[in-house]
Amino acid sequence: MNISLEGPSLGFPLFRTATDGATFGYNKIWSFPPTMDLSYNILSGPILPTFGILRRLHVLNLNQNHLSGSIPESLSGMTNLEILDLSHNKLSGEIPNSIVQLSFLSKFSVAYNELYGEIPAGGQFMTFPYSSFEGNNGLCGRIYTPCQPEHAPTISRGEQMIIFGSQFAYGVVTGFLLTVTICFMSGWIVPRGAPFGVLNPRQTDTS
Repeated sequence: MNISLEGPSLGFPLFRTATDGATFGYNKIWSFPPTMDLSYNILSGPILPTFGILRRLHVLNLNQNHLSGSIPESLSGMTNLEILDLSHNKLSGEIPNSIVQLSFLSKFSVAYNELYGEIPAGGQFMTFPYSSFEGNNGLCGRIYTPCQPEHAPTISRGEQMIIFGSQFAYGVVTGFLLTVTICFMSGWIVPRGAPFGVLNPRQTDTS
């Protein structure tokens, strides 16, 4: 298409809201923030960690694809990012805590994936609604289901270890008899060749 950079925005749904609540739309193509919209495709495989070097990008939209794997921590390098939409994919693992560093992030969604773990707290994450995380049964924390503390596995009464039993007593008696036998055979108690009952001269009083 022959589109002039001075032409209208052709209805792209990108808006900027002023501090007083008034909403303004972009009316020139060159005024659009750097945007990468790859939504509603059949993209598969992991999210490339090299997305993190796109520091000037303001919008990254990858929703409604077949992306899998974990969310790269390197996305925190996109320091100017305002919108990050990763919803409706097959992403797994935890949400990286490094994403909290995106201080300009105003819209974030990982809804309907296979994520788990605690939702990061702090920064812009304190402002995102429930809809940003819904559809992930393994997520917990904040406005989602409370995270359950990990408990050490308990041992039932029938599975408790028996310390003092018949095997323990048998081992003690066997060890005692073996020790006494070795002492007699080594001559430490009774010298070899001496009649029974005669003490070792080393043990008699020489005074």
